[in-house]
Formats: sequence, C-alpha cells, structure tokens
Amino acid sequence: MNGQNMSGIIKSITLFGLISMLIAPGIKAQAPSKSVETVKKFSALQTDLPRESIYLHTDRDWYYYGDRIWFSAYVVAGSYNILSQISTVLYVDLYAPDGKLVKREIIELESGRGDGSISFVGDEEVSGTYQLKAYTAWALNFDDSYVFEKNIEVLSGESESGEEPLSEFVDIQFFPESGYLVKNLPTRLAFKAIGTDGLGKDVSGTIYKENGTEVARFETEHLGMGAIEFTPEDGSGYYAIVNNQRFVLPAVQNDGVVMNLSQAEDFYSVEVRSTNTTSRELLLFGHVRGQVYHAALVSLDGGTSEVSIPKQKFATGIVHFTLLNTEGMSIAERLIYNKNKVDVLNVNLVTSKEQYGLREATDMDLSLADIDGNPVTGFASISVFDDKINPFNPLNSDIRTHLNLETELRGYIEQPGFYFSENEQANAYLDLLLLTQGWRAYDISAIAETQEIELDHLPETGFTVSGKVTGGLLKRAQKNAALFFSLGTQDGQAQVVTTDDEGRFVIDNIDVQGEKRVSIRGNTEKGGNNINITLDKQFSTLPEATNSIIDIASSGNPNAMALNEADFKDRAAAAQQESEQFIDAQMRLEMEEITVTSTRVNNSFAAVTSETSSGLGSTVDLDDKEYLKNLSIVQILNQQPGVSAVVGSNSVEVNTGFTSINTTPEAIILIDDVYSDYQTLKNLPTPEIKSITVLRSSVDLAIFGAEGAGGAIIVTTRSGNGFQTDTRGFVTASVKGFQIPTEFYSPKYGITVPADLQRVDNRITMHWEPSVTVTGNQALPRFWTNDVPSTYRIVIEGITEAGVPFYTTKTIEVAGN
Repeated sequence: MNGQNMSGIIKSITLFGLISMLIAPGIKAQAPSKSVETVKKFSALQTDLPRESIYLHTDRDWYYYGDRIWFSAYVVAGSYNILSQISTVLYVDLYAPDGKLVKREIIELESGRGDGSISFVGDEEVSGTYQLKAYTAWALNFDDSYVFEKNIEVLSGESESGEEPLSEFVDIQFFPESGYLVKNLPTRLAFKAIGTDGLGKDVSGTIYKENGTEVARFETEHLGMGAIEFTPEDGSGYYAIVNNQRFVLPAVQNDGVVMNLSQAEDFYSVEVRSTNTTSRELLLFGHVRGQVYHAALVSLDGGTSEVSIPKQKFATGIVHFTLLNTEGMSIAERLIYNKNKVDVLNVNLVTSKEQYGLREATDMDLSLADIDGNPVTGFASISVFDDKINPFNPLNSDIRTHLNLETELRGYIEQPGFYFSENEQANAYLDLLLLTQGWRAYDISAIAETQEIELDHLPETGFTVSGKVTGGLLKRAQKNAALFFSLGTQDGQAQVVTTDDEGRFVIDNIDVQGEKRVSIRGNTEKGGNNINITLDKQFSTLPEATNSIIDIASSGNPNAMALNEADFKDRAAAAQQESEQFIDAQMRLEMEEITVTSTRVNNSFAAVTSETSSGLGSTVDLDDKEYLKNLSIVQILNQQPGVSAVVGSNSVEVNTGFTSINTTPEAIILIDDVYSDYQTLKNLPTPEIKSITVLRSSVDLAIFGAEGAGGAIIVTTRSGNGFQTDTRGFVTASVKGFQIPTEFYSPKYGITVPADLQRVDNRITMHWEPSVTVTGNQALPRFWTNDVPSTYRIVIEGITEAGVPFYTTKTIEVAGN
C-alpha cells in the first residue's frame, strides 16, 4: 500500500467502525443509551488515536549566545505514558525572541527516546528569551498542548535598567467549580489575578450584586489564585471590585446542574445538585489521559445526589470528571489531581563525597525503587553544571510536571514544580490551579457529535519527498506518470512510484542521515520524458513562525549572580571555549589510536565564516573580488592559505596541522550545507558561486568531530541550492534528514588528557549524559570537575518502563586545591 492510499484511509476514520460493542466497565445496562454511546466513542477514540506527548531534558535552562543546547527527548503515547512506538521522527525548533524560527533539527527516535543538540544561529548576537519547541507530526493532530515548549534564557552583559516599569494593572477571572453559576445552588467560585508580566498577583477584593449590595470578600491564597464558597441568587448579576477596577462575574443561569468535588485521604466525594427536582439519572464518568476508570449512573432524588469514589481506581494524573445528560452531552466538568500510591517512586541520588577538589573524578549512584522497595528499571538523562551563575530553580518545570500536568493545561503555569514538592499546601494549591486553569484537553460535547475525525498528519517513520508532475504547453497534470527515485550518489533506497489523477506523488519512509541528494527521473504514461517534476518544499506543513515570545518566566531570579561587564565577558568567553579547550587533545588522541568515535555534526555550516573562525580559516567573497569569476575552482582554492588542489586530482588537501597519522585526512566539502565531493565542486560554474570558506583550526572544526581532522571547504552558491537541478524529466535536490549523532565531550583527567594540562578549564556544563538505563541501585558514569571553585548542580530526569516519570536533584561543592 503506498503513502497516498494509507493517507486516504487514516484521514477519514469512521468512529462507529472503531468502537467495540462492549459497554465500558462499570456502566449499568439501563443507563441512557446516548450517554453510553458518548463514553464508548470517547474511549474508542483514545484507544485508536493515542496522543503523543513530548518532553525535552536540556543540560541547562540558560545559555550564552554561542553555546550549544544539549537535549534528551522522551516521547510517550497513550493513557499510560509508555514510551512511544508510533513516531521515529522528532522535530526540535529554536525560536528567537522576535518569534522567528532560527534553527530546526530532526532527531531519530527509537522506542520513544532520542537525543541531540541545537545551536544559536544568526548574523548578530541577540540575547533575551528564546523558545525551544519539540513535536512529532502525529502530535500536531491534537492541541498545541502536545507540542513541547520551553523558554531558554540567553544571558547578556548589557544593563536592563533602561526597561520601562510594568503596569500595575491586574486582570481577574472567575471560574465556577464545574463550569456554571446556577441560581440558588451553592458552589466554589475560584479566581485568578494576573499582572501585565503574566505572573500571579496577590490581591483582595469584594463581590457585589448588580444593585451594589456587598455579597462576599475574597483574597488570593497562592500565586494570584483563590476560591470562596458562593451561592448566586435569583436573577442577580454580580461584579467584583479590586484596586478600584471592576470585573464582571460569569452570568447566572436560571436552570442547570452543579457538580462539587471534595476529597478525603482515600475517596473523592462527588455532590451533584440540580434545579430540576424530578427524579432522574445522569451518567458520571472519570478518566485520566483518556483512559476511562469510572462510569456509573448518578440518581438524583429531589435534585441532589452524592457518591464516593475510591482514589485508587485512577492512575496518577489529572482526573477528568464529566457529567452527561440523557442526550450524551456534557453538563458539568471538574478536574482534580490524583496521586496513586502504585506510582510512588523512591529516587535516591548519592555522590561519593559532598565536596571535591579541582579536576577530581566524581562518582554517583542512583537507585530506583517502588513504594515497597522493589527495584525498578528506568531510562534517564543526567546534567551537571555550574549553579552559581544563574542558580537553578527547582520549582520550574520537569518531566513529572510536564507529562502529568502541563500537557493538559493551556497557558503558562507558574512554578509547576511547587505542586510536586513536599510543601504541606502543595495539594490544596494544585486544586486551585485546576479550578482556575483547568482547560479541557478533551472536548466531550464535540466527540459526542462527531462522526469522523480529520487528521492532518500521519505518523512518521521516515522522511517524505512529494511533488507534482506536469507536461505539455499547458502544463497539465500528468496522471500515471512513472517516477524513479534514488537517494545519494549510489542510487540508494531506490523506489518506483506513479502519480495520481492530479499528477501528485508521494515517496515516504525514506531513511536520511544528515543531508542527502535525491534524484527523480520520470516518464509520462506513454513513456515520454517531456515533463516537469516540481518538488514540494520540505517540511512545508510544519510550523515555521510564531508571535513574539512572551518573557513570562524570566521575571528575575533573586538568587542569580550579579554580572558586571568583566564577569559577563569572562563567562561568555568560557561558553565559547568549551569545545576549544580540549578538542585538540581529543582529536589527536583519537587519530593516534586510529579510532574514530565521533561523526559529522549536522549544523548550520553557512553561519561559519571568517568572522567566527579562530584565525586559521579564510573566506573569499566573489562579489568583492570580481576577477575571481574568471578563474576555475581549482585556481581559487589554491589561492587560499593551507589549501592544495591539484589539477586532474580527485581530492583536495587542507593543512590543519594534524600529522600524527600516516595518511592525510580527507577534507569535508559542503555545498549549501549539503555534504558533497571534490568532483562535484570542480564542476560548479564559478559565476554561480557566492563565497568559499576554508576551515583549518580545531576550534572551527569541532562541530565535525574527528572527521574534521582534514579541514572543511564550505561553498555557498547564489541560488542557495547547489544541488538543485530542474530539467525535462529529471530533478535533483537536497533533503535534510536526521541529525547525525555527536557526543558531548568533557575531559577525563589522567585518561584522555593529562592531569596537569596547562589550559584553564572553565566549562559551565561539566557533564551531560543523554541516555542511561537504570535498574535498581546503579553506578552512573563519572565526570571530572573543572578549574573553577563553585557549586555544582546535578539534575537527573527519566521515566520507568511502566511510564512513571521521575526527577531528582542535588548540589555538591567544588573547592580549590
């Protein structure tokens, strides 16, 4: 079955064809049929279209411009947060403070796990709040909450004192507990006050009737949130006064239903009140991430009913309680958070010492056990970094808060880590959060009325090349045209496809590592080649722009180190030099042992110019030197320092100074960011070339790993697509694929580098381990401290085989020797 047929099947899924005829457990046979059908449709939809949630653990939350962001990806699917088997393609985007997409990397997933890095790119250094986004194509079918977002702070040495003070205006919204205010029915009325900086504000105020009679006073309890007991009266409108500002409360309905929840240690108590006192039955069901755990009738006698439901019925996470009428429509909803004892983990991180010296090896052990002490297997990532520059905030988002809370709440959540802390008010304030920010990720009423679901994106297990074939003077669509596709120069992954009635074709599930050249030859249905093949822009269906990033999270860390200009320059230089300090020793050691452990890094090579090189590189711009356009490529290359290009030869040599092995390393050649070869380079017409950059130093070549030992020649053409060829019946282009893995490098003193190496080690991220499997009590990979006495922060995040996310952190001290 080809991609087009598959697309046609999945894009129109008839729900009735997917629903099992079994009634969900717990629903009595005499329940109203339409409400039962709603629950059955809901349950079937979650089973057949499981949602993917993404989380990225980054090595830090802040950077200097020029740093590289290292990340470890966790992609889970379905109701149980099990590592996903659906998608193998993960997109990671970096957006600048103005909201423009500056970099996209594509990461290969294996059983829901992957890792990589992304760098800042631009013509000039821009500090501020950047945003990291991660998503699969499948996740885009659902709400934006399934796209991972994280604000990244890029530090600047410039003073912030010139900023205008924020307005004192406060916005307040009111939220009846189960959705509506109904006359004469008591309920909890929650409220949230937010300032112009997007953060919660402490306020107090008074609620009045429409005629000016005072009804109740209120004040916030936590981060601008609070709640009061409130009974609206017949026909009354209400408003609140806060700081001389007037805010209108939700309208009061004359008829309706109110659902109130309270909780004891082991039970939820659900109280339902209705203005209709006639005896009748409604259907109450509760689910966590789409998995229905409770469904039963609620019998209203005299307009009221109260039921108790054991908490242990539900998995850990947000429980969505929904009350359905006889037509299967939602009439009341309430979110509440459940912590199931089964999901409790004992996570214990132990270091060999609490204080270390400079350049000293550090050993760590991590133990994972369930509530009964039984060992548990998990998959983790580890980061160790200097915690004195911009201290870590343990109340920020982590893998637990994201997967169990943030994916089902829209908008910014202030201090999400607080709700998972040991604070005695954490549970009560978490309930306030769900009362005030409890956007429903599952629209029950929409599901009840929907007969089919339209999907915009299919699950991806590889890359897709698509386009259209036209022919003749009128460029009519050519149906049944035969196309031969090949990848790379060796005709790899060859496929033959035909076009549909509109001349469209899709070639999918292509495995592309790095950037590769693709070639497509075609013929009409009758065998002629008088056709034009037009390729769609790669990733044209993915988001590429957003609004300016709202800097909500960077309201100021009171514990952050104050940086003067000298401090900033020192730290920024340290960030730029992290790879420079030890790359020489690493590359030389690898070559002397004739062991290559690194591969090319998929990076933005066009951004590497003479302005960013260390001094051994060179860039020639043919627009500045018109006379060069009359020379051949070989002649131009031979004018560059350290380059030897022999006429008639099949290779070019770049002198990088690495002479410790017998053979001369081969130079990397990139044409418009695509790996190429010398033969292709020689055949490029000189007038079509805009610039040629030669990289020779280990600093500039660090992004290529050990393969950069032979130097690099980077060519930018005027078209920006050096491989693009568009002739009759034939087209070639470049396709961007998975980021080629590269390993985070840190020195191992006395092992990979001398213990007395005479270079200052002022790394900021000391250790990054993106993928570690932990079973029970296990030793973790060791790391070495640097040359800067400081406090180190260790952060470990992960998820168990059963889908339970975990997190732990601690600090150690590093003192001078």
